[in-house]
Amino acid sequence: MALLAETRRPIRIGRTLTMTTVPARPRSITPVIAIFLVALAPVVFALLAYYVPALGLRPAIQTNYGQLLEPQRPIPDTLTLRDESGAAVRSESAQRAMAADQHRPRRLP
Repeated sequence: MALLAETRRPIRIGRTLTMTTVPARPRSITPVIAIFLVALAPVVFALLAYYVPALGLRPAIQTNYGQLLEPQRPIPDTLTLRDESGAAVRSESAQRAMAADQHRPRRLP
């Protein structure tokens, strides 16, 4: 199997146009490498910015734009709560579930 294929191309000889067999030019891999590097560059820069704090690209402090309510306010008794199936849930059982949920360790995303 030959790497360089031969193709038939029109060639002008004098005033006539003749079809002849011309060896195909070898293709360069340089454009493929350039496209790959351009596509990979944002990923590499993002990883460097996140995992190399010496570069100084991460913010020094974290800002939260909300306030926690202390003490927590109770759920009103007139509020109708629904579970996943759509059935009504009493607010006392929902408050117990939320209180139990507050004591569980949280996993960070």
